[in-house]
Amino acid sequence: MKQLAAAAIAATFILVQCSGTKNDGSNAVKVNGTWIPRDQIEQVADAIRQQMAAYEAGEAMFGGGAHYRKTAARQLIANQLMLDVAKKRGIVCDSATVGESLRQFKQRIPPAQLDSELVRMGKTENDLRQQISDGMAVDSLVKLVLASIDEATESECSTFYRENIDKFTAPGRMRARHILLLRKEGAAPEETAAQRRKADDLLAKLKSGADFAGLARQHSEDPSSKSTGGDIGWFKRGDMMPQIEQAVTALKDKQISPVVETPVGYHIIQKTGEEAGGKPMPFNDVRAQIRGRLDFKKRGDRVKSYVDSLISGADIVYADTSYRLDAPTAAPQ
Repeated sequence: MKQLAAAAIAATFILVQCSGTKNDGSNAVKVNGTWIPRDQIEQVADAIRQQMAAYEAGEAMFGGGAHYRKTAARQLIANQLMLDVAKKRGIVCDSATVGESLRQFKQRIPPAQLDSELVRMGKTENDLRQQISDGMAVDSLVKLVLASIDEATESECSTFYRENIDKFTAPGRMRARHILLLRKEGAAPEETAAQRRKADDLLAKLKSGADFAGLARQHSEDPSSKSTGGDIGWFKRGDMMPQIEQAVTALKDKQISPVVETPVGYHIIQKTGEEAGGKPMPFNDVRAQIRGRLDFKKRGDRVKSYVDSLISGADIVYADTSYRLDAPTAAPQ
């Protein structure tokens, strides 16, 4: 989703197929006279969400909201436009190559499951073969679009290294433990005030010499650290809520913080360790990594630019305006 990769564009032909020139009420977007059904956009949106969740767990919270639906609509619009271009250029795929790809595809899916899915979609094996052929044609077009891109130069790589030196430096880290009193959702003001008073009382006991780990085991409401005396382990900048990170950064070793309020509740924190960041990795050790990263970005930018040019010149009609590419998109739900 964050980069528009050629493989992702071509692969969606395995999943979806445009429905033709008539709208029976189930279609969402018309691209140069060809309709894309609403349910196919939603299928691709869900597939993108699942793929992103597998790579980056935080993406799962985005669900199937407007963010993914617009991304899926754009991808399917791009597919159709590039397929049109491929056909106009006479790009065709060897039938033997298509047949081999179909054979490999069928090997990955139990026959009964494949038959059931084709029936559900109202498709035949020949339809599937055509979708694979279309996907290969688009992939061939993308390769032509990318053919003129040069590999990242040594100068570009060294500049990226200098400007992003922090990416190649082992970050410093801190360790802490805490006592957490949870903020109860929907709690009455007096209950919240009682939690704050309890936190203040615990802090007073700690200042009087009480054992932090013992009080954490007895009073903390954080189930993940309660049994270990409140230990939340090692973490680097950006891993924790800002309020906690700021509090730990300001502490000296073994020092205890004032009561820290976060959306979760009230925390009392003790710093238990700190390690400085390491030295940057030598440029020679990361040159290949940087070149690969820059080359990938160049390819993604070129494909995006090409797709943008096709979309800007296309006749696109939205029966469902929630998929409109230029419509404001709310924060992912």
